[in-house]
Amino acid sequence: QCPILSTFYTSIADGQSNQVLTTSEIVQALYDADHEIATHTYGHTAPPTSQHINDARRWIVNNSEVPIDQIRGFRTPYLLNDENTFQRLYDLGFTYDSTRTTQPKNGQHLWPYTMDHGIPHSCTNCGNKKLKGFFEIPMNNMRDWDGQLISTMDPPTQNGYDGYDNYMANFMEHYCGSKAPLGIFLHAAWLYTEANEAALYQFMQDVLELDDVYFITNHQLTEYMKNPVEASQVPQTVLKNCNKNRMCFPPAAGCVYGTFSFQNCACECFASACVQSNGQCGYSGCSDTGGEGNAPSGCANDYESCNANDDCCAGLYCEDFGNYQQCRPDANYTAPPPGSSTTTTTTTTDTPQPSSTTDPNAG
Repeated sequence: QCPILSTFYTSIADGQSNQVLTTSEIVQALYDADHEIATHTYGHTAPPTSQHINDARRWIVNNSEVPIDQIRGFRTPYLLNDENTFQRLYDLGFTYDSTRTTQPKNGQHLWPYTMDHGIPHSCTNCGNKKLKGFFEIPMNNMRDWDGQLISTMDPPTQNGYDGYDNYMANFMEHYCGSKAPLGIFLHAAWLYTEANEAALYQFMQDVLELDDVYFITNHQLTEYMKNPVEASQVPQTVLKNCNKNRMCFPPAAGCVYGTFSFQNCACECFASACVQSNGQCGYSGCSDTGGEGNAPSGCANDYESCNANDDCCAGLYCEDFGNYQQCRPDANYTAPPPGSSTTTTTTTTDTPQPSSTTDPNAG
């Protein structure tokens, strides 16, 4: 069986301070495990400009090694768009958005649709542009067992109903109605509550007892919409070639004085540093690297601000992100042998720019 996959709408930094809050290695690990990486603007800014959208994608490409053609989807922060949001996404080569909330029509929930003929439902600040082949994956509104409208994102525990009750009530409405896909829309913080985590897990276990229910990413959903098959054929089509390898994550605070190797699932340390008991690279007890190491002084570490390459510690170079600069790992750096002097040599190449297209294709 294939593992359950998710789509992660990824923002990068605090919108006020520009401080990067996203760990690039975790994004890369999720992508390597076949989860979908989508974007959510660089600084969680809404309504988004083309730069807000594109800066997030550039960061993911440059820092998490996700190919640009694999970043296909977008959701606006706070679910706030303007009349030009969809046109901007289309021009940047995205293949779908998943922002708009919708009410059931005649008791039936909406399926994803393309904007070939505009938007087929009431939509504030959406305009009515026709964008051939561009998908909207609607966020169908949710209700509890009593029919009371509840939050579609991070459904609350209220009126005696918990996460399990709310998801099951809406699943049955979808399953017994239009069979439109039921979106599980969450912030990570919702799962910090143990009861929510348990409720979602039990819900997933129960609905998977049905032989025509699958959990898929939004990109897989748009591919299915373009070429629908019988439910029994989903494993051979939509879910084919799934990755069953274990996920590999770096230490929670990163490697610090090194870079993470997904191939070896371990930190690879800079000169005179070694792996510590917490999995990070440090300078304590590094006898196999030439004795007790000394932490570099006066240099900027990974993700810290810089003005030039010389500002960064060994193994890093100063990367220009347009409106700010940060030290990032230098793939061409070779650590000197133990006991030798350290000279940092960096090679900087032009940052790849996303291509624009007016005829995007998923896949």
